[in-house]
Amino acid sequence: MADNIDALVLKTPFSTEESSPIALTLHVAQVDAFVSFLCSRHTAEDRTRIERVLSDHYDSHRQRWIGWPKHESPESFSVILGLLNSFCAETEFLPLEDGRTESTHINHFVSESELEGLFLNPVVICDELDSDSPITARWLLVLTKRAQYHLSRWIFLKQVYGIFISTSSIVFARFDRAGIILSTEISVDQDPTLVLQALFGCLRLAEDSLDTSISCSQGRMLLLGNEDVQSSLWGVEATLFHNAEFPGSGSRVLLVRDESNPGTQLVLKDWWRDTQAVNEGEVFRSVSGLFGLPRYHSHWTVCNLDGSPQTTHCISEDLQLHPSFLRDEDDEVYDFEADQESEGGATIGLERPLLIHSRLLMEGQGEHLLKFRDNPRIVLSAIHDAILGHWSLFQAGYLHDDVSYGNILVLPTPIPAKQFQNYSRSEAKYV
Repeated sequence: MADNIDALVLKTPFSTEESSPIALTLHVAQVDAFVSFLCSRHTAEDRTRIERVLSDHYDSHRQRWIGWPKHESPESFSVILGLLNSFCAETEFLPLEDGRTESTHINHFVSESELEGLFLNPVVICDELDSDSPITARWLLVLTKRAQYHLSRWIFLKQVYGIFISTSSIVFARFDRAGIILSTEISVDQDPTLVLQALFGCLRLAEDSLDTSISCSQGRMLLLGNEDVQSSLWGVEATLFHNAEFPGSGSRVLLVRDESNPGTQLVLKDWWRDTQAVNEGEVFRSVSGLFGLPRYHSHWTVCNLDGSPQTTHCISEDLQLHPSFLRDEDDEVYDFEADQESEGGATIGLERPLLIHSRLLMEGQGEHLLKFRDNPRIVLSAIHDAILGHWSLFQAGYLHDDVSYGNILVLPTPIPAKQFQNYSRSEAKYV
């Protein structure tokens, strides 16, 4: 059904047309096991690189990195980022992204010729680490905003990884639609091997962050469908709706066409649903054919190449909220007006939510109600039919939690009422 996120808002230092406010209801967990999780992903090939990097760039006698700044300065971050990129030069990985500057990849208008060059690339973002300050929303703001941009912009990204760096320490981060996971700090001089193992493991995980059910051909995005049905590949024709809120479901509603049968055009919803919530696909399957409700085609869980479902699970099912995010009312980046507007104030669950990547196909493309605001007859007829649709849903045992004009769509041509399962000739003459 609808996605509800009552949230405070972080005031950001920069914004984009495609971005939306970052919700304070952002689950942030700091996990001791995150470093070992990263290290476990580096390969035998990486171990050879690690030995070479240590030999060329680490002074074992002085126990410090060669060329790594000793003291914080306006240039220290850029110098450290350059060193890390030199370590990664042989991995065929894109340069680590400077989260403080406008990325060359950030372009709101991407042509078809440019799309395939940018498409299906993993992202690792870097920012400065202030080891002397506790973890707060402000501490995470720059990387969170940039991660939100990438997750909002590119449907093929399941998660984004980040690295906080300073003259003395390094912290790794994972951003996904369920929140943020942070590692504990690693001393760059005292644990050089651990730093490199975690770094190369992070790059491997970033490569795994790509949704393998999505491909791009001749500037056109293709989505793999449900393997249980004959039609298995859907070409994206247009984006009808996109919820860019972060964290959240990342819902996209797309107009798609069956690649094996171009005459079949359907509406596809792609989103990350909470496993604790009602399965929207099952709801639409059970009420399909009732008046005022979408016609169901199919739904499925998006899977990885090994057949495992794509979820936000990482390391453990029990990742607890960092104490700093229980409530930080002294932080000026919080917008308390939004807090007052939400019933009882915004809250964050102590446990990290588990989201599962889902897709739903429906028949019939509708138009937004606002398009017809100058035609009262169409607007009133649509509202009337929507009320009957909500009644059909209620009688089936469901109560929609977002009754608003944004969820009313107008069909291009009317569908005769007698085609619906709950059509009653005796009732129709009184309508």
